[in-house]
Amino acid sequence: MDFVYSLRARDCSLALSFVAMILSHLWRNNKKNKFIYIIFYFKCSVDKIRLLIYNGIMNYIKKKGVFMLKYCSIGSGSSGNCHYVGYKDTNILIDAGLSGKRISKGLEDIDVDISKLRGIFVTHEHSDHIKGLGVISRKYDLPIYLNYKTWLALESKIGKIKESNIMIFDNDKAYDLGDMCIKPFSINHDAADPVGFSLFNERDDKLSIATDTGHISDDIRENILGSKLVVLESNYDKEMLLMGSYTYALKKRVMSNTGHLSNEDAAKICS
Repeated sequence: MDFVYSLRARDCSLALSFVAMILSHLWRNNKKNKFIYIIFYFKCSVDKIRLLIYNGIMNYIKKKGVFMLKYCSIGSGSSGNCHYVGYKDTNILIDAGLSGKRISKGLEDIDVDISKLRGIFVTHEHSDHIKGLGVISRKYDLPIYLNYKTWLALESKIGKIKESNIMIFDNDKAYDLGDMCIKPFSINHDAADPVGFSLFNERDDKLSIATDTGHISDDIRENILGSKLVVLESNYDKEMLLMGSYTYALKKRVMSNTGHLSNEDAAKICS
């Protein structure tokens, strides 16, 4: 299983040092001919570096003449979450927690036309996952895919949506959409009915996204098993969180089984 290594750093040079360290480790220990994906999120302005890595992977794929699932993070963190996944002529978003303008620009940077998306899949109703959802759906006439409880929880937050663009799915069932198959599965977060997603193509390549979960249950493990790429959350260091300025109630929420995944827990999944 290949993993996305997610790094957050305030200092660009420090972040790039982390990238170099991970690349060195993978080079020494990875003897098989497989892809390793490194997606990193900085608080400094280095989106071009992230795009450089993405474009490098895509150019390699084109040269090899191989079709495979494509992934790019448009944004991640408390300021907003949005993921792009594509295969052949099918392109989707998972969450739209950024402004419509920022999402459109992020897709433009990787040569994806936002008007040609097949839809937006929603993990849960928190604002950092749905900020641009209503705007994008209305402007580009895009369907929104989500479960019923999540729809009830966010309906009043995103403005009027065309009835034909409200697509309700059931958790743990697989759905065909264009060239991809998409399966939502339950995760552990303090939302109405939060989900992660596994995505497949006809070659049985598999990509899984399981962010915003307080712990990795056996069910989540089973759903991400066999993925060639997994996007996980690495949210906090326990000691730093406990010594930080957050209120006790917020610290308790973050560390709960329906909060967020700690750095240590995320590392255990990757080991």
